[in-house]
Amino acid sequence: MANQLSKSGIVTTNAVEAWHVTQSIDAFTGISAYDITLSGSLNLTGSTIQFPTLGNLTSSGTITATGNISSSNNLFGKQATLSGRLNTNIIQGETGADTIVLINDNLNVNGNITASGHISGPNVFKIIDNTEAITIAMSGSTNGYGSGAIIALNLSSETNNIKFRLPSPPASYKGFEYEFLVSHTAGSGVELAFDATVSENLNGIAICDDGNEDITGTVFTFAATKAIKGTRVKCINFGSTGWHITAFCLCDLADVTTS
Repeated sequence: MANQLSKSGIVTTNAVEAWHVTQSIDAFTGISAYDITLSGSLNLTGSTIQFPTLGNLTSSGTITATGNISSSNNLFGKQATLSGRLNTNIIQGETGADTIVLINDNLNVNGNITASGHISGPNVFKIIDNTEAITIAMSGSTNGYGSGAIIALNLSSETNNIKFRLPSPPASYKGFEYEFLVSHTAGSGVELAFDATVSENLNGIAICDDGNEDITGTVFTFAATKAIKGTRVKCINFGSTGWHITAFCLCDLADVTTS
């Protein structure tokens, strides 16, 4: 158990003994373990402040630093506000009731994210129109098309085809999923296509008005004007073996092709 700073024997007119002074020196230089409790604010201006594992640093106020705060043990608090970088092996609440860690900026992770519960967030919703003929590379979160993105398609302009190229290589996007909803029927001459870029990398089913058929290939295409309002296509990546695709088509089997 860590020591406590003591005022015992410190009385006016009494002799000052060495331990009256050295206890503070030992506490703040880390020679001995002391529990330090602050009732006000602690302002640290050094470039790096290190809290050794010899004892605890407890504050009922605010600890503010213009430099780094580092610890070889745990740091506990009700709230941490950071304008720079947080390097840590673990983030957790002080008690079982502290279940929320709030991050108001981007979270960049170089390793794995593991959770015993769910990881959730708002879906990205985008509206795409065909005012020009385009091929859109769904290259993951780098261009705003992160997993879970929902894309509404206004295809009402004429002649301008749209193709969506799913991320590659598939193994790098395991678990990614996208959903495409046709909000406006394709105009005259307009085709809609989904491209997996790697041979035999699309596998799934097309559910059409007059029956169903397997999808096995690289590119799945709706013929001109056959991407009808209400059509829905969902793509889910299942790793190195490719993309699963389910197409709910408001057209006939002859109006869709896989190549």
